[in-house]
Amino acid sequence: MALDTALHLGDALYGNIGAGDWLDFTAIGQAVNEASRIEALADQLDTNFLVSEAFAHAASLCRPHLRSQERHALRGLDREQELFTLLKPNGWLMRRTYALWSEDVSILE
Repeated sequence: MALDTALHLGDALYGNIGAGDWLDFTAIGQAVNEASRIEALADQLDTNFLVSEAFAHAASLCRPHLRSQERHALRGLDREQELFTLLKPNGWLMRRTYALWSEDVSILE
């Protein structure tokens, strides 16, 4: 079974939502919606890993490991967005990309 992953950068709210004895931990916001719509394109683009334009620009150390998937319209958004995938998807490279992204993002904080 394949798992599709989409990485995006943006603001989101998270926490328990519900009432009474029914609570659900979830994340909401425009960034969450965009990540969901990017992930939905994974099968169409024949990849299991997609990165948004915002994420790719923020995680500059990852850029050499990313390949453009061109610009795509995302449902509900008024602009197209360039999406990226890994040059050579494999376990080591995905772990390294996550590690590089963590280093980049810590600089932004």
